[in-house]
Amino acid sequence: MSGSSFEASLPETERLAIVNELELLDSPPEESFDRIVRLVQNIFDIPIALVSLMDANRQWHKACVGLPRESVDRQHSFCRVPVESGVPLIVPDATLDPRFADNPFVAGDPFIRFYAGIPLRIAPGAVVGTLCAIDRKPRPFTERDFAILRDLARIAEDEIELRRHADVDVLTDALSRRAFKQLGGRLVQVQPSRHSPVSAIMLDIDHFKAINDTYGHAVGDTVLTAIAARCRAQLRGNDLFGRLGGEEFAILLPQTGSDGAMVVAEKLRQSIRETLIPTGDHQLRVTASFGIATAEMNFPSLDHLLAASDRALYAAKASGRDRVAHAA
Repeated sequence: MSGSSFEASLPETERLAIVNELELLDSPPEESFDRIVRLVQNIFDIPIALVSLMDANRQWHKACVGLPRESVDRQHSFCRVPVESGVPLIVPDATLDPRFADNPFVAGDPFIRFYAGIPLRIAPGAVVGTLCAIDRKPRPFTERDFAILRDLARIAEDEIELRRHADVDVLTDALSRRAFKQLGGRLVQVQPSRHSPVSAIMLDIDHFKAINDTYGHAVGDTVLTAIAARCRAQLRGNDLFGRLGGEEFAILLPQTGSDGAMVVAEKLRQSIRETLIPTGDHQLRVTASFGIATAEMNFPSLDHLLAASDRALYAAKASGRDRVAHAA
């Protein structure tokens, strides 16, 4: 195990930029990742297994068994060590390891004794998180065990890479953030030559966290899918529609001024308001807030246009939600 070679990690600022670009932090559970941690749990007959991502100040669990799906303070995280070093970490008994003996997760719940963590690397030096196995009692970890966990970590890396390079969001069929910004950037660049305006609409599902907390992530996914379908049905073939992350979507309307964008946003708002989501015993009605920004003559970058529409979206939410606001 110690003889394996591993590439040096990137500087932390560059590593964090890649983590954020993945759009996986705080994302809903996904069966492809859940399956991996179940395999770790069953193969090693171990109570806790995690696919974790390391943010600036926290470790967040993309998939887990045996622990709540929540964040952990980075400074107390075992996974911090393989992320920062880029090297796997095997701890047979944490009470005997001076790095972890006084760790609050060793002295208290979940009373970690054994830990094995493999860095998840998606580009040269870009360690974004770990696949780890955890036990509440000390245990050995053989070369064969290590090889199996390493192979499962490669599967987790492949799943992350699929999302990194995907052009289409797997849940909603909207453009991925990467594809939307790539195509949208080109579209904004060509508008001046056509002497026509371009408008951006940002929309955010109102109270989406409460929906997830109350009805579960499966209903949350149904909400996202239904609203994305409503949006696509209202848009033209040359409009761009993307999911930027979580419950936030963006639309780019070429050759559309502020009045036209307002009409589109209002139609979408009404359509979403009429959407009923089945929750098992009854139907859930949802709403969304919208922010619009238009470039009529001066054509900023796509990022500037989206930032202006995002400020308008914030104003719409601050003034009561379920409404449309236009950037000043």
